[in-house]
Amino acid sequence: MAPFHCLHWLGSPVSSVAPSRSLQASRWVTQCYESRLQWWTLGPEVQEVIRTMFPERMLDHSLPAAHEVRGLTTVPLRIFINHQLRVLDGRTVKFQEACESISGFSATVPHYLSVEVPGLNEKAEPVTWQVSGWPARILQHEMDHLDVVWYIDRMDSKTFNVKWAAQNE
Repeated sequence: MAPFHCLHWLGSPVSSVAPSRSLQASRWVTQCYESRLQWWTLGPEVQEVIRTMFPERMLDHSLPAAHEVRGLTTVPLRIFINHQLRVLDGRTVKFQEACESISGFSATVPHYLSVEVPGLNEKAEPVTWQVSGWPARILQHEMDHLDVVWYIDRMDSKTFNVKWAAQNE
């Protein structure tokens, strides 16, 4: 079972974003920073089954050469509530992907090159983010979580990689 049991539930839209919800979003961000260094966090990962996402990523864990090849960029902290995903470029790219919710495995997964995410920020203001490359792939991965879809549901099964040695240590 995944470490976040509520990732098995479909995220529900936030019915209202009152000041109390904004405060709650701020608390979630603080909790995420203090509890672990995850790159992206969803509402369900902080024990809320709602469609909320806080994307952020530090590139300290990869080589600079990989940044260019994979389109890795530093992403500032952003909070999205009741967000949707719109495909801007229907072409796809495939990279090896893993997930902390299914530790010890990886596979090649196709994702759209460019997407747009409209939604609300933590102050209930409308925001839109257009991204391509790595941030677009991560947004698609995390949106899939909110729709109860795992990367293994979309993977090229011939590329499935099990790191048994690392799992057994």
